[in-house]
Amino acid sequence: MHLPQLTILLASALCCNLHAITVLPDAPVLNNKAYVLVEANSGSILAAHNADMQLAPASLTKMMTSYMVEQALLEGKLHENDSVQVPAAAVCANNKGLSCMFMAANAPVRVIDALRGLIIQSGNDAASALAHKLAPNETTFALQMNQQAERLGMHNSQFKNASGLPQPGHYASARDLAILGSAIVKHSQRYFPLYKETQFSYNGILQANRNSLLGHNSNVDGFKTGHTTEAGYCIAATSLQNNIRLIAVVLGAPSASARAGQTKQLLDWGHQHFMLNRITAKHPQQLNAHVWYGQQRQVPLHFKPITHIAPKGTGYSYTLTTHITPNLQAPIAANQVLGYVDLYVNNAPTQRVDLVASKAIARASWLTVTWQKLSRLINQQQ
Repeated sequence: MHLPQLTILLASALCCNLHAITVLPDAPVLNNKAYVLVEANSGSILAAHNADMQLAPASLTKMMTSYMVEQALLEGKLHENDSVQVPAAAVCANNKGLSCMFMAANAPVRVIDALRGLIIQSGNDAASALAHKLAPNETTFALQMNQQAERLGMHNSQFKNASGLPQPGHYASARDLAILGSAIVKHSQRYFPLYKETQFSYNGILQANRNSLLGHNSNVDGFKTGHTTEAGYCIAATSLQNNIRLIAVVLGAPSASARAGQTKQLLDWGHQHFMLNRITAKHPQQLNAHVWYGQQRQVPLHFKPITHIAPKGTGYSYTLTTHITPNLQAPIAANQVLGYVDLYVNNAPTQRVDLVASKAIARASWLTVTWQKLSRLINQQQ
């Protein structure tokens, strides 16, 4: 459906102060299989190498498991004090060299504790226990993981288990894992602080978070590390500085120290060379749409400010266009989506956000509605 379009005037301090374009320094050259650096809000890629290569993600898989648990908690399908039990096959007997929370066999564990053990201690036992809580078995849970991945737009990922243990056909890409990290930041805000906890004690065993950037770099506040022989050393990390949240994913680094160093190098490079431009309408009070059969004939509209990340010292021109749903009819609820706004950067479409009602518009009386209907009918016949 084609929606009416209107170009919006931009706040002049934001749109038209163009500068001479400077040369952006080259992105870091890193020794790994793949990496990506993105701005979390827009998903804009700032630097990448083999971003869509399908690789073994190791324990970064647990980010999808934790995300699904977090969403189930937020939706009320799970509760923090619900109990889970580790399946017998997933009990960590003598550790076996695996990452473990060390859940005891046949002992109930609170969901929130299992979630901490999953995120902080990277427990394979916690992953299996939580998977069995949300699905009849881990195979079925993996199918649900893939459905969630598709909904998020992770087109180069396929999960076969909840923990990331090597299995044929189990893979993800650096870009997809950055998309997943962005979803955690946006949709799991209540549980996002768990990703920066540096240690967790369960069953009398205190273990440290393997993300060595936590605590040593105050800007890094998540997410997860991983390692298997096949995958190499992997990490998805995020940092917030000057209102810019960046996500870096490194897959297949040669060592734990290289993994940390490369990730810090990426994040520091991004924060050093990029800035956010905040784009709003110059006269937001002038955004209105006609409404039929309402107690008021106009509904004011608004949209969330759009941000565009760009290299420092570069010049960009910005244009916003609105697309309003035609033939709006009351009743209309506050914050109801009534169209969308497109951001054009240097005349190229870049982002789209919802255009919503700033207030509710109630239905008019039956007499007013009848009169308007007759008026419309007459006008159409003329």
